[in-house]
Amino acid sequence: MKNSVLICLLSICFAIKTLAQNQDAIWLLSINSINIDDKCGIDFNVLPADTFIDYRKLGFIITNASICDTSGNILFYTNGIYVANRDHDTLWNSGNFNPGYASDYYWYPGLGFSQGAIILTRPDYPEKYLIFHVSGEEFEAYGENQLQPLHLGMSEVDMTLDGGLGGIPVNKKNIPIVEDTVTQGRITAVKHANGRDWWVVQHKFYSDVFYTVLVQPDTVVVSSQAVGPVQTSNDIVGMAKFSPDGSRYCYMNYDLTFDLFDFDRCSGELSNHQRLEVPDSLSIVPYTLGSEFSSSGQFLYINTFEHLYQYNLWSSDIQQSVIEIATWDTTYLPTATWFFLPQRAPDGKIYISTYNSTEYLHVIDNPDSLGLACSFSQHSFALGEHNTTTPNFPNYQLGKLEGSPCDTLFSGMEHASNENKGLSLAPNPATDRVEINYNLEEKALLTITDMYGKAVLLQMLYPYFTSRIIYTNHLPEGMYQVTLMQGDEIIATEKLVLQR
Repeated sequence: MKNSVLICLLSICFAIKTLAQNQDAIWLLSINSINIDDKCGIDFNVLPADTFIDYRKLGFIITNASICDTSGNILFYTNGIYVANRDHDTLWNSGNFNPGYASDYYWYPGLGFSQGAIILTRPDYPEKYLIFHVSGEEFEAYGENQLQPLHLGMSEVDMTLDGGLGGIPVNKKNIPIVEDTVTQGRITAVKHANGRDWWVVQHKFYSDVFYTVLVQPDTVVVSSQAVGPVQTSNDIVGMAKFSPDGSRYCYMNYDLTFDLFDFDRCSGELSNHQRLEVPDSLSIVPYTLGSEFSSSGQFLYINTFEHLYQYNLWSSDIQQSVIEIATWDTTYLPTATWFFLPQRAPDGKIYISTYNSTEYLHVIDNPDSLGLACSFSQHSFALGEHNTTTPNFPNYQLGKLEGSPCDTLFSGMEHASNENKGLSLAPNPATDRVEINYNLEEKALLTITDMYGKAVLLQMLYPYFTSRIIYTNHLPEGMYQVTLMQGDEIIATEKLVLQR
């Protein structure tokens, strides 16, 4: 009987795990190298997040995109010039997938564009993925020599090729999607309100035009919209980010400003533009570099080389809400640990790379807390090898926008998965960590209470994620109750057993 129960529990845990979205669970990091040598990374399949060193050839200088399967195993990755498979070898038929002068110029370290590539799941085709990417060409315009992408390209990766290692099918490499001069990098994406399709957003160079690419199962549809101010040259630094729920879009400018928009996940339209200023004119290099949203979407973090700021997007006056979180502490390890590229991780923290390549990341431990309570620590996360970058990920977990005019376009398998209501825990019994799997239409409060009714953990969960990993190694063995509440209403409960 005991064995039967164990088999049943293992089967349930396996089923739960297959529903989890862990496609950003492995971060491959490094500096510029195409030699097989030690390179670092972070594994978010375990908590606390663990670092690793592996031997691989492909390195990154800035452009960094990768994707895992739903179990958190790396599938393939790219630095914008080369694509590598999970065995760290060249992906089949991927040579020269992103041609251009910039690819030739940067060939050794990988592309030097922030968000120069992004990898998406292809809707309705679970074995296929899409890489959106840019290179760049030299030309003279607006009285200056320019190095700009002349088109936004797309390449498909089919994981059934090369014995399951994946490859780019013939005639599916560098398909021109936007035939126009666009910005260097800043490629980002968000799920359509139907929870299946994607919106890819890219800005036209020296213009007020945004291109939005609707990625559907068997077609892409390109539209454009003139909104906000004209973006001029000097676009080599900066990022573009969507909030976790896809309702806000932030576009960074180099000149200590950024543009904030509302985004309609049904129509792909940007609206309610605000240009906001960054109070950092006294920096050594006064450029705005990085941006990232907290998990709730309440706070937006903006950094220059030397300063980190927090903006409260729920404030009636966002500009006046700005709080300086930190100033660079002048540490050299061995080079200056300037703030560079932030990325929200599966553990809810925000990790920020160092511009000059060090073995450390900066960390915002509690991004959803106001001001200094966000607990920012400089060069506190040791990698073991040098790194300059962070990966460019969309929110793979984002589902359909309930109640929107376009939330009903699911096909059979996807619809069934997204209708899996409730609360599930894996593993259970647990030791040092437990994965909370859920499906919400509105945010809910997660409470874990011990057998005496004492709350030992409170955590807000949001509907645009489907799972959250919780540390339990600080809790004693025993039986606990996990509860989800919306207001005063209990919407789900589960028992959790902790064993050592």
